[in-house]
Amino acid sequence: MYDLQPDNSAPNNVLCAQHQGMMSGYVWKFDHPWAVVTNENGEYELQHVPVVEGGKLLLVVWHEMLPKPGFKEVGEIELKPKETLTRDITLP
Repeated sequence: MYDLQPDNSAPNNVLCAQHQGMMSGYVWKFDHPWAVVTNENGEYELQHVPVVEGGKLLLVVWHEMLPKPGFKEVGEIELKPKETLTRDITLP
């Protein structure tokens, strides 16, 4: 068994040695709990993000089909404590 260490910079690509190109995936272990995977409809909910009054957060998404390294900055978000915010994100 492999002991995957947290790395916030990039996901780990996992490949099948017998089915290269057909079977692959990504594993990403963060050193924080604020990451989510979208559901089958592309929706996500990121809960319990610590924020102070007037706090600003930078929302960043990753997708394997984006140009390397696969990150896209969605933008800065100003969020109030206990506020719910909806963001539509379009990827090329």
